[in-house]
Parts: sequence; structure tokens; C-alpha cells
Amino acid sequence: MPADIGGNMTIALNGNVFAGVRSKNPSFNREPIDISDDNSAGWRELLEVPGQRQINIPVSGVVKDTVLREAFFAGDVLHGIEITYPDGGLLAGDFFMASYSETGEYNGAITFDAEFQSSGEVTYDGAST
Repeated sequence: MPADIGGNMTIALNGNVFAGVRSKNPSFNREPIDISDDNSAGWRELLEVPGQRQINIPVSGVVKDTVLREAFFAGDVLHGIEITYPDGGLLAGDFFMASYSETGEYNGAITFDAEFQSSGEVTYDGAST
């Protein structure tokens, strides 16, 4: 995959791209299961499948509407979050908004930071190229 501009990677809810997002940083995590025992000769052994998988997506940007703030106060899991990659790859699933903050500087735009945490299975449909 050739290099691309980060702005070509979008995050959306039910197909509607979140307004004002400048930065998104999906983090893919797996929790190992330690199966070491006396026969491991002092070396850690891990089960070949993860105990838990999760995806966290911190986002930040400029406040251009109230969608994210309202979603935080609704308190529900957001169904239909999608990240579209420049190569056509699509990450999709349900996410809980774990945090949301806004900053209003004296001589600048109001900005926000939020973090989405996966709830249930997340799918990835690979690049179309």
C-alpha cells in the first residue's frame, strides 16, 4: 500500500463522517493467556488464541457540531461506527464512547478529544486493491 494522507482515513457513524475530526488513532489490542507451568523451563508460554480482543479509537479535532457531545450524554453504545482506510479497507463495529472533552482557548477554535472502545465483535474488510 502506498503512503497516503491521514485525512483520507475517515471515521463515521452509520455512514455519516464525524465533522471536525483531524486525528484518529485506532489501536488494536489482544490479551494473551499465560499457560506456563513447571514444564516451561522458566520460559513463559502463551495460548495460541487471545483471551480478549479490543479496539480503542482516540479521535480529536475541531468542534463543528454537537453530534459527539450528544452521543456522550446519551450514554449508549454507538452502533455502526466505521473507519474507512484510503485503500478501501473498512473496520466496522459497535463502540462505547469512554471519554469526551472540549477545550476552548482564548484565541482559537473549540477543540475536542474523544475515545471509542469496542463493544462486541469488530470486523475488518480488507483493501479492495
